[in-house]
Amino acid sequence: VSVVTNELQADGTLLSLVTPQLVETVLGDEFELNSIREESFTIAVNNTTAASGLAERAARIIDRLGGNVVSVGNENRQMQRCQIRTDQQRRDSATAKIFAHVFDCENGDLGSDDYANVVIAVGTDYASRFAP
Repeated sequence: VSVVTNELQADGTLLSLVTPQLVETVLGDEFELNSIREESFTIAVNNTTAASGLAERAARIIDRLGGNVVSVGNENRQMQRCQIRTDQQRRDSATAKIFAHVFDCENGDLGSDDYANVVIAVGTDYASRFAP
């Protein structure tokens, strides 16, 4: 299965485009980490910036690595650096350590209204990785 489609432009040039949905289908669980899958923590991913779709991008990465994303949303505060919030028991887990490294997160504590085992709140540092 090819993940590239070719489109003929009005000026006669051929443009090759990668189809993200096909890439996800072809890759499947190729990059899944057993340690994350086995811990099976529930993960919420929140966007703390004005950049649309940021939490969804992070959630796709988390899912591809074996994370169990149960919620994607927004927070009403803006943060520069990513924050990964867990309880003390999960702070040293493979899930927390790997995602803290992937997203360059600082540690934080779960709030009383957090219902997932792990909350990853992406900030403007993560948003700056993508073109506007």
